Amino acid sequence: MGQLPTGRLSGVRVVDLADLGADVVRIGPPSGDPLRRRGPFFRDQPGQSLTFAFYNTGKRSLPLSLTTSARQETLRS
Repeated sequence: MGQLPTGRLSGVRVVDLADLGADVVRIGPPSGDPLRRRGPFFRDQPGQSLTFAFYNTGKRSLPLSLTTSARQETLRS
């Protein structure tokens, strides 16, 4: 077995139900999700990652750095 995660959400279990109608909001880094830059790309257009689309269909995204308490409060609200 691998090492257990130790991040801020360690111990939290998330079930992704976007395909069943749940409102799923992904929190990502302000610089954007690196997966958007991974191919293959739709019609060979960089920025149109099919991998990103596959894993994130039906989800909304919010770029947010959680480094300050004010930004963490933004996430809570």
